[in-house]
Amino acid sequence: MLGDVFLQSILTPLLFVCVFISIKASARWINPVTVIAFTFFVPLLFATLRLSLLQAHEWSYETYIAIWFVVGAWLIFPTIVILSKGSPNYLGTINQFSTSSNYIVGYRYVSLVVITCYLISNYIQAKTLIPVLIPDVAYRIHTEFPPVLRLFARCIPVVTGMAYMAFFSKRKWVDFFILTVALLMPLSRLSRIDVILSFSILLILFTHYPIFKFNLKRVVSALLITTILAVAFAELGNLRTNRFGKYEVDYSDIIKWNSSVTGPADILPILYGYFPLSFENFDSFVRQNKEKRTNGTMSFDWLLTGTFKFNRFANLGGLNGLGSFKPISGAANVPTSLHPFYSDFGPIGIFFPAFFYMSIWLFFFYKSQQEVKWLLIYSVYSASFILSSFQALMTASIIYHQLLLTLFLFFICSKAKPTKITGSKK
Repeated sequence: MLGDVFLQSILTPLLFVCVFISIKASARWINPVTVIAFTFFVPLLFATLRLSLLQAHEWSYETYIAIWFVVGAWLIFPTIVILSKGSPNYLGTINQFSTSSNYIVGYRYVSLVVITCYLISNYIQAKTLIPVLIPDVAYRIHTEFPPVLRLFARCIPVVTGMAYMAFFSKRKWVDFFILTVALLMPLSRLSRIDVILSFSILLILFTHYPIFKFNLKRVVSALLITTILAVAFAELGNLRTNRFGKYEVDYSDIIKWNSSVTGPADILPILYGYFPLSFENFDSFVRQNKEKRTNGTMSFDWLLTGTFKFNRFANLGGLNGLGSFKPISGAANVPTSLHPFYSDFGPIGIFFPAFFYMSIWLFFFYKSQQEVKWLLIYSVYSASFILSSFQALMTASIIYHQLLLTLFLFFICSKAKPTKITGSKK
């Protein structure tokens, strides 16, 4: 327990200091430091409370070493960068290019392709456009897509971002319709992760270009909607665990929740199982793979196997190649975003891939104020870090396919001279 106490006593005040400095220096409440603090390091601190009886009394010393090096790469380093560089050059108004007919028409064609590929995937795999009508089938395919179609279907989150920017600039209901369809489409197969990515992207975009001004009523409404969504997603987790009533399963019992407080729809143990308990899986991964190294193949899986398909010619580890890793529970089986970094480079070398991906994120952060293209790219990349206490999406090809789709859209649109669409923003 000494390792936990030391981590809590140092990391807690460090979080407050870094968050304060980053907000003050960047003039933005949402920046890489605040995002990683609340979505990665806060769940880490909750993990040290040992609220599940599945957890060991203390983690392996290599786990603590790895965590401290990640603190350096993901908390101290970005705070220093933001403090030294200050606030991004804020344009204040939406880039004219995103209001051009080229962008509006181009993104609508892209959204049509992506949504169509999603529906075709649903039909191929479930013989229906809405697999949720057959829950057992939807559960089996919720993250699996046919080859080729997957490249486009998993770009659904960035389409919500494209639609949001179009709706902000033109207030056309067709764009709001596309946004809504893209946002809800993953639920057709009971997939939550793309919905979470979409909401994360929309949150980032909203902080730059809000479609309405906040007042007390809207703040209360936003908090209420967020609570309802959290409970709904928790209940969906319950339903997927018990196979939609087929089995009598209680998530609290599965993870051996060590508290009498569970919240509505068992939301507290479910949130704990998905996020803080993932650090216990990381420790389990460390204990089982201390002598095994994958030498960069997991940290750069998006490039080696997701893009160039080198796995067809060599036996590469890959993001899902966890080998002999045995999670602590079938209901809590992800080892956070740290496992590929540790697998490749060990407890000290983990700093370098963590530093690399944080550097990319900071680059996008400071480019995000220059034009909408970079803002969309920054929002997508931020979404991958928002789930960093869950899994390593920043090393997953689905993120980079969305970045490439964004670059492709803006490249194609830039080939023609932008012309204004008739009508003005209301």
